[in-house]
Amino acid sequence: RNAAQLSQHRGFYALVCDARGAVLDDGTRFRLEDTAFRWCCGSENSGLHLREQAAAHGLNVRVLSYGDKIQNLALQGPKSRDILRKIGFTIARLHDRDGPMFMLCRTGFTGELGYEIFCDSADAVTIWDALMEAGAPEGLVPMGGHALEMLRIEAGLMISGAEFGPETDAFESGLGFAVDLKKDNFIGRTALERNNTAPRRK
Repeated sequence: RNAAQLSQHRGFYALVCDARGAVLDDGTRFRLEDTAFRWCCGSENSGLHLREQAAAHGLNVRVLSYGDKIQNLALQGPKSRDILRKIGFTIARLHDRDGPMFMLCRTGFTGELGYEIFCDSADAVTIWDALMEAGAPEGLVPMGGHALEMLRIEAGLMISGAEFGPETDAFESGLGFAVDLKKDNFIGRTALERNNTAPRRK
């Protein structure tokens, strides 16, 4: 996808492909500022790949890994908006203007109405506790990885290593909606154009 078309404070689902058009990783790309992006992905190999590409093309960029410095809390389900109304203060603050900062986005991997909250690791427990307290009257309960996996599958949301393997290209894996063939140049474009006109498998 073309990051140049992404407005500030917005995000979209995107892919990282190799020269064969195979999906190396997927995730959500956010434009935080004009020249600052956040890439939330499935593997740290994405960062290594981005660093390699920046060096190969002589780009003036820095690729930083936040590792465990940032936490992601997902609030998913039909009452998620109602719960957030109880604890949010303007953009990116918990309760009031002095509360812990966070980044709130309307994303998730469940197929449900939901949000993701990105925050400093030092504030994660405070924000978690506030969510649990605000959500208790609505029946909010913690959800583990197995429950997330079931919801993801029911929603038809695919991941590498489960629904498709490393030899499967973006179109074959059902992720063609995240490929912008109008973009002038990107890794795997030639292979994806060829494979799209004569798919090898579905």
